[in-house]
Amino acid sequence: MKAAVVTGGAGFIGSHMCRHLLADGWRVAALVRPGSLARLPAGVVPFEFTDDLGVLTEFLREFRPEIIFHLAAFYVTEHGPGDVDRLVRDNILFGAKVLEALARVGGHRLFLNAGTSWQNSGFDRPNVAPANLYAATKQAFEDLISYYAGGEDFSAVTLRLFDTYGENDKRPKLLNALVKALKTGARMELTPGEQEVDLVHVADVCRAFVQAYELLREGFGQGKELVYGLSSGRRLTVRGLVELLEKLTGRQLKAVWGGRPYRRREVMRLQTGYPALPGWRPVLELETGLLNVYRCYGEAGLDCASL
Repeated sequence: MKAAVVTGGAGFIGSHMCRHLLADGWRVAALVRPGSLARLPAGVVPFEFTDDLGVLTEFLREFRPEIIFHLAAFYVTEHGPGDVDRLVRDNILFGAKVLEALARVGGHRLFLNAGTSWQNSGFDRPNVAPANLYAATKQAFEDLISYYAGGEDFSAVTLRLFDTYGENDKRPKLLNALVKALKTGARMELTPGEQEVDLVHVADVCRAFVQAYELLREGFGQGKELVYGLSSGRRLTVRGLVELLEKLTGRQLKAVWGGRPYRRREVMRLQTGYPALPGWRPVLELETGLLNVYRCYGEAGLDCASL
């Protein structure tokens, strides 16, 4: 039986990844921070990480995962002074300890990392230009992956995600706010709405990570880190997304366009230069996914996670 460790297994993407692997017959362990164990899916082996590198190394040696799916992260769009320590701790230091522990276990190791397209904020420029401090910490962590991949018998893939969505998503994301406003009829202040969005359903994200694992298992990228962009292939402006939601739901958003300014470093056009992940394409059509999210919102007792 294949075995995997998922970091951030109590989060939105991480919990979906755990369920996806369990359904496919994997043994799954989740590496989480203290206080998160109660949110883990049933059937997952829990490991509460308390910064002890020796204990983590011993756990990985005993569990013997074929792959680590590194999905844990702390995200803020615009950081304040109180966010700096946690951004560095959760997005760099925590991952560094996971990499070091995996290196100490021995043998050829596979590592899959979730990055962000905002690491390259220029849509037509391949050079690194992080859009915010969150993206900068994710970029710094990729440098650590490159170090381990080059010197510690690692094979690694980073999938740079544009945006993810799905049913029962409690994250403070734009789509969730739009759905709430449509459902409740609340007035919503928005930017002028010309920035691009690229939505991939969480089920397709999970399929992509498994596809990336298959590439590594077949010997792709041995001794280095490969980077792919995980794009739906269909980009809309925020205005276009609102129009599509209105068409699908038959409701009109009480939008105040221009009621709020763009962020100081708003990404208006998304990166176009990432190579596509070989063998992967999204399965769920955007219209179907958006309708599922809309129908599930606020319906007590309804678990829409598998729609």
